[in-house]
Amino acid sequence: MTAPEDVVHKNIQDIYEHERRTLENATWSTKAARKVTEWSSHVAAIWAHIFFFAGWILINQFVWKFDPYPFTALTTTVSLESIFLSLFVLISQNDLSLEADRRHKLDLQINLLAETENSVMLRLLDKIAKKLDVAAEDQKDAESLSDDTNPKDILEEIVETEAK
Repeated sequence: MTAPEDVVHKNIQDIYEHERRTLENATWSTKAARKVTEWSSHVAAIWAHIFFFAGWILINQFVWKFDPYPFTALTTTVSLESIFLSLFVLISQNDLSLEADRRHKLDLQINLLAETENSVMLRLLDKIAKKLDVAAEDQKDAESLSDDTNPKDILEEIVETEAK
């Protein structure tokens, strides 16, 4: 029999292997978007922008007036950077959202499997209890819990409740 620690270790390794393969198989545009988003989310990016803007303004004020006040070229540059950065962030967020959806579906499947296994075990325990002539404290609850759970019915109830 496998020790629980071994199962946990294997599951962790499987998850990291899946993430590694997902990153490896990503398109070049997705990889680029991740790199840009990753760099933009560091303090170094803030400092780089501060130095760039300060340098632009100081050079234009005191050295060479290639973009005099109100700094139209700088404004255009910053606007274009904002547009592209927003697009890179959206691409990265979309990618992360897809991975979160996959994990959610995996969680759902595992939960449904566990629910089915629990129902089977409860029916088996009920048969054992009857064979041993042992009555459950609350037979009605035990019988209803041993029934198979229908996810479609639960989903419909959730949708109806949300609509109210």
